[in-house]
Order: sequence, then C-alpha cells, then structure tokens
Amino acid sequence: GASVFQDRQSFRLVQTPQTFQLDRIKKAFKVDELAVFTDDATVYEYQGWQVELISGNLENIKITTPEDMDFAGFLIGKNS
Repeated sequence: GASVFQDRQSFRLVQTPQTFQLDRIKKAFKVDELAVFTDDATVYEYQGWQVELISGNLENIKITTPEDMDFAGFLIGKNS
C-alpha cells in the first residue's frame, strides 16, 4: 500500500500549560464532544477563535516517571 505523506510544516509541537480567557474557554466547552477535539486548543478553535502560539522551551518538561526525575536533575545541574 501507498504511505500517506504528511508535510511536517503543517504540524506544531505544543507544550503545556495552555492558557485561555476564562469566559471564552468555558463557552467553548459548552458543545458536544467531537473526535477532532484533541486538546483545549482544538475546542477553542472550533468556536472560530484563533489560538496564538509562542515559543516554548524543550527544558519545560512534565515529570510523570522516575526517568523524568533523573532528566530534571540533569537539567538542574546543567543550569547551576
């Protein structure tokens, strides 16, 4: 079978936290859930509102495993 090519320029790596104006995000979530909703931003965009992206930092990690703690310790040592 043929593989489906995805243009990487069409994708963005998104980090948490995502922030929104409270009244707008509450309104956005007053709709039935759809399969296209993958995160809060897609729910927000469904209203026709534009999400603004800002530059992130790959050292902004989420700590959920013991290995994440090891990596956080490395980052702290690297930045001291």
